[in-house]
Amino acid sequence: MKITITSLLVPAAILLLAACDVKDPIHDPEPPVKVTVLTEELPALTVKRDSFATSSPRMLLLGQTDDITGVTRATPYFTLSPPSGAEVRADHVYDSLTFFARHGGTVWGDTTYMQQIHLYRLRELPPSAPVFNNATVPHEAEPLGSFTFWPGAGRVPPVLRFRLNKADALGREMLAMLAAGSSVMGDAAKFREYLKGLVVMADPSNTCISTLDPSAGGMGITLHWHDGGGTARSCSFVTGAAKDAPCMFMNTVNSPAGTPYSVLQQQTDALPFADAARQGYPDGQAVVCGAGGYMVRMELPDALPGQAEGRTPAKVEIRWHVRQPGWYTTPPVEGEEEIKEEMTNTPYPLPAAVRLYETDGDNRVKAAVTDAEGKPVDALLTDASPTYAKDGIYTADITHYYLSQLSRTAGQGMVALLAGVPVDEQTASAGLMVMDSLPEIRVHWHEPAGE
Repeated sequence: MKITITSLLVPAAILLLAACDVKDPIHDPEPPVKVTVLTEELPALTVKRDSFATSSPRMLLLGQTDDITGVTRATPYFTLSPPSGAEVRADHVYDSLTFFARHGGTVWGDTTYMQQIHLYRLRELPPSAPVFNNATVPHEAEPLGSFTFWPGAGRVPPVLRFRLNKADALGREMLAMLAAGSSVMGDAAKFREYLKGLVVMADPSNTCISTLDPSAGGMGITLHWHDGGGTARSCSFVTGAAKDAPCMFMNTVNSPAGTPYSVLQQQTDALPFADAARQGYPDGQAVVCGAGGYMVRMELPDALPGQAEGRTPAKVEIRWHVRQPGWYTTPPVEGEEEIKEEMTNTPYPLPAAVRLYETDGDNRVKAAVTDAEGKPVDALLTDASPTYAKDGIYTADITHYYLSQLSRTAGQGMVALLAGVPVDEQTASAGLMVMDSLPEIRVHWHEPAGE
């Protein structure tokens, strides 16, 4: 176990010169005291959730990637609501049916290959919420249409739009129902019973996961026709408003075969940090991934590191040093002094924040760790960009939580926590946070300056 201690004396003169500045109560306390910072490594293990809710997300994920945790595949299912005010007469003529989906602006994975997606009609209604990541719904054998796009930066269109070449029978039937004034076309619940829903599936050759934005009718199908005078007309069936009780969920599956994480067969399993050592991570590895369900379990000591008479804990933090997936270092070749840094694939983004949760012996996600105001404690990324950073440090302030836990559970053993993408955002994040060293607990101690 590695322990690091740093001490510094805060002189009164410095405090007086800065009297007009806002004080940092941790490093610039009043009256002047000696500040000692002690860090201690924590045991870390990677765990994988058996299942998690993916219904009604803010973003839908679509595609598949092959990364350090194996292949992760995301498939969105959704229902549509009918339009209002569409005027169709019996002499109007059907033209086509198209699909559209507003792109969420983010792509993860290898963007050097073309991506293909396929749209299918469901054979059954999706289940009611909550729906979990391992759920599926039967669909028709033949896709209504397919679309190929280039995922590179600046190449993805704001809206993915393509004609459904094999949906003309459906389109003509829908136009005839509108012309006949069918109640199915004016009632969201009846329309869902009729159409059931849709699923967008990534081709098995795909190498990326993209975000799709279903908000405010951001996804749906558009019916195109023309009237007797040849004027083009259209109406759209879209991901509905809350009043229409729309259903959206994702099937997200991670297959870790061929990786150290294949030992995680159920949520009670845990992979120790050192057992995940691999190229670029010689000491070990621990992983947080939202779409894959990966979280990191840590056990906090049952006593504050460095506790001694006369010392007062001013701040307690957990810190993780992370390396962005895709980058690794190689030792210098004989005769060379520099360590080379290489990239193995397209970089993945780091999560903007990582949340801490209480857990038990079965690695279940329980209540979120909170601060003195009752707000969830998030570890924030510092010293790096959350988009294309090669490495960085996440820091979480657990002062209130940890000190209150110690006062209640003294002598009862270590406190176990899980670190992961916030549970309510888990399904919208395919980013990876990979720890390349053990996490640390960091305690800022105050003690009288004269001692």
